[in-house]
Amino acid sequence: MDEVANSIDDYREIEEAMGIPIVPKSYDEEELEKELDDLISKQQPVPAAPAVSPRKQVVPSLPEVPTNTLGYRELDDDETMNLEKRLQRLRSAM
Repeated sequence: MDEVANSIDDYREIEEAMGIPIVPKSYDEEELEKELDDLISKQQPVPAAPAVSPRKQVVPSLPEVPTNTLGYRELDDDETMNLEKRLQRLRSAM
């Protein structure tokens, strides 16, 4: 029972905290302008990026793409046949 009472108290505290309006802190516009001016005056120029010349081609030519399938189609057909054979064996066992 104490746990329920504690939970209700916690709920009420949270509800009260959420009900309090949050007022944004007021800022002095002149102070912000002064700070911005200081930052701008201390700003250093960004060095220019060096000119980039086109690079040499690292790979003079790419190899040809292989046209064979390395027997993948045969494997697929074998797997299909194996599955069909297994299905036939299961049906005949029933």
